[in-house]
Amino acid sequence: MHHHPALYPDPHAFRPERFLEHSPGTYTFLPFGGGRRRCLGSSFAMLESVLVLRSIVASCEVGPGRTGGEIARRRNITVRPGAGASTVLTARREAGVAVA
Repeated sequence: MHHHPALYPDPHAFRPERFLEHSPGTYTFLPFGGGRRRCLGSSFAMLESVLVLRSIVASCEVGPGRTGGEIARRRNITVRPGAGASTVLTARREAGVAVA
């Protein structure tokens, strides 16, 4: 499906920007496949993403990108942040170290 030229012009090119203007359709983007053709690396990819997130949180302070609250919006059976939940990362300072 991801290599179908009617769905993705130049399907073999790595162009992640193709998803910036509009979200992919429900049945046109399956990053880990589905059914019997599930990706062998999906569990490893999820493990990697957890490790990357853990490394970021360990070395950075994570704060809100805007002031005030954010309205929750429904998305199917779950909820999502209404304005995208922007965040700001700042380098974490070690305790007891003077910053000049």
